[in-house]
Amino acid sequence: YQRRVHGAAFEYQRQLHQDFDLSNPEFTPPCEQENHIIHVIGDYGLLMVDTRGAKVFNYVQSDPRPFVTSAQWKEIFNALGPSGCYAKCRALIFCTQIPILFFGKKTTELIASKGSDDFEGMWSHKANSVEQIEMLEALLTWKNAKPGRNVVLAGGDVHLGGFTRVYKDKRFAFEQIITGPISNNTINKLVMKATELIKDTSDSIEAGWAYDHTTWTNHCNYGLIRCSEDSPDPKSVPTLSLSYVEGNKQHNSFIEVRPKSKVPEKPSTNTCCNIL
Repeated sequence: YQRRVHGAAFEYQRQLHQDFDLSNPEFTPPCEQENHIIHVIGDYGLLMVDTRGAKVFNYVQSDPRPFVTSAQWKEIFNALGPSGCYAKCRALIFCTQIPILFFGKKTTELIASKGSDDFEGMWSHKANSVEQIEMLEALLTWKNAKPGRNVVLAGGDVHLGGFTRVYKDKRFAFEQIITGPISNNTINKLVMKATELIKDTSDSIEAGWAYDHTTWTNHCNYGLIRCSEDSPDPKSVPTLSLSYVEGNKQHNSFIEVRPKSKVPEKPSTNTCCNIL
């Protein structure tokens, strides 16, 4: 059973960025220690953080950082450091399987306690929320270390698409894009209504981090992050957009494009979710 699970993970996921010859059914490639990606393309950094490997291939008993793993954290801190590989980047795209900001802590734990164990794997769950804050702080520290830097957060696998503005101490910090699914089932209209009510309801208030979710959709969609490496403007930022998917056609009918001409410096008072 373990060999089959291992092989499936390499065939359908690892193959996205690393080639393996799986023609021999008895061959199982060695599992690398971590499954995250730290990469630089021109002036842009790409940080793809794995939050699921810690539960299976990369599980370490009594790890003080069990959600992301201490080994992965070490490489992330090194990459974000003053002499790390992102030192000369002007923008960083931070990706995880699920949005680093979705529902608040109380809502996440309530849904998880009602039997939806998927929510135990959310960043905001009590088992993971310390690492959620630690990651946000690390990204903000990198952004503020040099003028003109920007950070974009990206995530998916929550059966809807949308955008989030993130604030620290009531000042704008990041934009987040939530995308998908392209072809899988989306949430129905009733669940979408409940989701809209939850996202517009305040949660626990602590620690200076807050966020506003906007423009959520339960249509199939895909997200685009456009980066202009040759832009003469050193303050140019990645452009975020979501496009509808209808049947077998992918349309460039954007749901919304970010950033807009002016980003609110402070979170709104009625649609703001604050986190510990």
